[in-house]
Amino acid sequence: MLNPWESLTKNPPYIAECDKQNLENSYFVANLKLNVMPEPFIGNIEAAQIVFLLLNPGFEEADIKLSTDHPDFIEQNRKNLTHRSDYPFYVLDEKFSYSGAYKWWNKRLRTLFEYFKKHGKNHVIRKIMCIQYFPYHSKKYKDLGLILESQKYSFSLVQKAIINQKLIIVMRSEKQWLKAVPELKNYPYIPIKNVRSPYVTKNNMTAEQFKRLMDALED
Repeated sequence: MLNPWESLTKNPPYIAECDKQNLENSYFVANLKLNVMPEPFIGNIEAAQIVFLLLNPGFEEADIKLSTDHPDFIEQNRKNLTHRSDYPFYVLDEKFSYSGAYKWWNKRLRTLFEYFKKHGKNHVIRKIMCIQYFPYHSKKYKDLGLILESQKYSFSLVQKAIINQKLIIVMRSEKQWLKAVPELKNYPYIPIKNVRSPYVTKNNMTAEQFKRLMDALED
């Protein structure tokens, strides 16, 4: 399946060409923050051993300033969209520690970083990827009532993860993911217990599931 983000425009509004008709005719488009670049996924499906599934990228007013004042961050965002990022999970590059994305992921994965402290954070970072159910930013998710063409590409990445037996952890929106990717129903994915606080910790999954996670990171 062709990557719909290869032809993303250089200037806002940032909308994949294949999504334009549906979004332009949607009542819910006003809820979307199209002046910041979409983030349907972070990381590389080929290299990652662990794939986190979420709902959609959030939004803070600081994200707009990030887009205008930090061209290096935007450059890596765009490279990530085309699977050419210079860093395996670019938002966790220390040079982007000022970003909201860095702070969010650094907190959620802190337990893993502590477990593998002697190996360094990159031991974990190079093995992870996240995929969003919906690619566009918003303060609060609202269902469009349809599946965008660009979403189908993200779903295909999850299907690829299943075929290659990656460890999949559903951090948010389990029901939506099971409907979007039926293959998940019979796959031993790990659901985070507290989706309102989706920290990747031993207490947020079963002991057996946490061991599977640790084993995947040990490899």
